[in-house]
Amino acid sequence: MESYKSLFSPDLLKGKVAFITGGSRGGMLKEIARGYLLHGAKGVVLMSRNAEKNGEVAKDLSQYGQCLSEPGDVRKPEDCKRAVANTIKALGQIDILVNGAAGNFLASASALSINGFRTVQEIDTLGTFNVSQAVYNGYMKEHGGVIINISATLHWSGSALQVHSAAAKAAIDSMTKTLAVEWGPNKVRVVGIIPGGIEGTEGFARLSDANAMNDKEKANAAFKDGTQSNKATMEQLGKKTVALQRWGSIYDIANTALYLASPIASYVTGTNVLVDGGAVLLYPNMLFTDPKFVDMWSLGKL
Repeated sequence: MESYKSLFSPDLLKGKVAFITGGSRGGMLKEIARGYLLHGAKGVVLMSRNAEKNGEVAKDLSQYGQCLSEPGDVRKPEDCKRAVANTIKALGQIDILVNGAAGNFLASASALSINGFRTVQEIDTLGTFNVSQAVYNGYMKEHGGVIINISATLHWSGSALQVHSAAAKAAIDSMTKTLAVEWGPNKVRVVGIIPGGIEGTEGFARLSDANAMNDKEKANAAFKDGTQSNKATMEQLGKKTVALQRWGSIYDIANTALYLASPIASYVTGTNVLVDGGAVLLYPNMLFTDPKFVDMWSLGKL
């Protein structure tokens, strides 16, 4: 992966504090946090369920600036309120919120358990609302700020094997618009980032390997070990299904998050920024409608 080359002023976010959910596994959320710190942020706070991993990531990021760990479950309003209150007590403010906590895996609708569907809705949709409400009521209502929701294109094309996540992201996109309208008078901007296939992320590892479909253990192993049984195939697929003929990098997303959090985007709200290299224009969905394909991945149950 190439070294980070910033095109922004190092003081772009001087004095700002960011609160980021879901960054304990690294990837683009960790890079967003690092990007904020490298561009003058007063501090960054990470929130995720795994206290140990969250602490490790925060410790690693501390070499770039003040980074704190606030373990908590975004599905629980009391955890969100506590984490927000602790952040304000420690750093005095929350100017930027990045809602990145999400759950996803490949599963055919016929094999997906109700619990699996519910869990993704609770983490993605309910979690985004819980944290946004806690940050707004706890600080932004009086002081303004920026809320960035991480979304996806899954519901744009009815992407098969993603009914759980597509439904959740559709709800998040609706929330982005609604909150932008309701909270705009209080100088709060609400925007979204829609990443395409981003290498070096949990989503890329979990969702790009067909051998992990309907198999949670294989999906977890693909991310944990960095092993994909189809890496060569994915490289070719990127060239064929992305207009720019490459997968994205975590820096592409970090730079977008820097732009949206900064004064440069002061008149941007209620909309999403698509960062997918043109993939949505090319990637075909017809493969997933083939009965043989659907039957193949309807064997397991999550």
